[in-house]
Amino acid sequence: MLFRSLAQRTRISRDAVQRHSSIVRLIAGDSVLDGMLANELRALEAIAEIAVVPGLTSAVTAASFGGFSLTGLRTREVRIVEAADPGVNWSVTSRELLIVKGAGQGAARVLRLLQDAGCPASMPFRIVTAIATPSQRTIAGVVGDGANASDLAGLGLDTVIFIGEPVRDAV
Repeated sequence: MLFRSLAQRTRISRDAVQRHSSIVRLIAGDSVLDGMLANELRALEAIAEIAVVPGLTSAVTAASFGGFSLTGLRTREVRIVEAADPGVNWSVTSRELLIVKGAGQGAARVLRLLQDAGCPASMPFRIVTAIATPSQRTIAGVVGDGANASDLAGLGLDTVIFIGEPVRDAV
């Protein structure tokens, strides 16, 4: 995947607008969650008329392909965190679903941090990697068993971990 700065992306879009009557700019990832959409809109609004067509976030897509809901009968709260954020509160209650983005390289570490924060060993998790691709893979388990699982090594950056009751009864 090629990463470019906002200035580089804006220049490419500006050049394309000057050559063509309309362009399509696709933004990969969860652009509403990470602030990229707002930055892109501010940078491009002076260049062209903009129409936003929303897509699905990686978390919603992974849950859909994984066969589970983000909320349930008793679970009404969803919390989304970045695995690399040093300020994450790793505690999880029975009334919430914790979604951890960017956890591919550190999935076992995340599960250990959950245990250290008092998450019940019986709390279910689903790890989804290579989301919405032919290589998509789901790993299911409970926090107490998952922290030492060898199949958690080498997961890609597009990995999302779901921790909480809604994933217990996934299809």
